[in-house]
Amino acid sequence: ATAAGTYPPELLGSPPRPAAWTGPRATFSFPAGEGLVGVEMVAARPEPARVEVRFGAARCLAEVSNEPTRVALAVPAEFVRRGRGELEITSSIYTPGGGDTRTLGVAVSRVWYLPAHP
Repeated sequence: ATAAGTYPPELLGSPPRPAAWTGPRATFSFPAGEGLVGVEMVAARPEPARVEVRFGAARCLAEVSNEPTRVALAVPAEFVRRGRGELEITSSIYTPGGGDTRTLGVAVSRVWYLPAHP
């Protein structure tokens, strides 16, 4: 799998878990066939993040806050035929301040693929 549009992983939450903050847009590209893809994310910030998760024609809108949010989408036929897909996350942004000038979207702790036929 490859990722673009993310910051280096850091430990977040309690208990601490590795996660990578996105900017306003991030993509994750990986092999996929028939089945489901999903993402687990959190937004530890003053106001929830408005997020759109897309996997080809499949999409989901979510509001992400301090509690982990999981989104799962069926792998579209276009990616099943190709054997590979790109998960795209777009998000409202937040700048933490206090010397941290990053524009943060959501913190992604896990991206997964579950085949329909193991």
